[in-house]
Amino acid sequence: MARSPQPPGRRGTPEYVEGAGEDEIAALTYLALALEERQGDARRTDLRQRSRLAYIEGSEAESRRSQGRGLTGEELARVIGRF
Repeated sequence: MARSPQPPGRRGTPEYVEGAGEDEIAALTYLALALEERQGDARRTDLRQRSRLAYIEGSEAESRRSQGRGLTGEELARVIGRF
């Protein structure tokens, strides 16, 4: 069993991953693959979040360039809905 070295968030509990196999090497191999997969998930989530923010920032910049003002709340909701 492995525990995340990252401190848990507020009221969070540490994340655990278990590995099982025929012997110790197989269990450690499974555990390493499981941890790599979770790290990849975190990277994809981070990339999606940065992409979303860049899209919104680009829309805001385009609004300022073309209309001389930032997005209104309604316009921002439409931009987010399109993303």
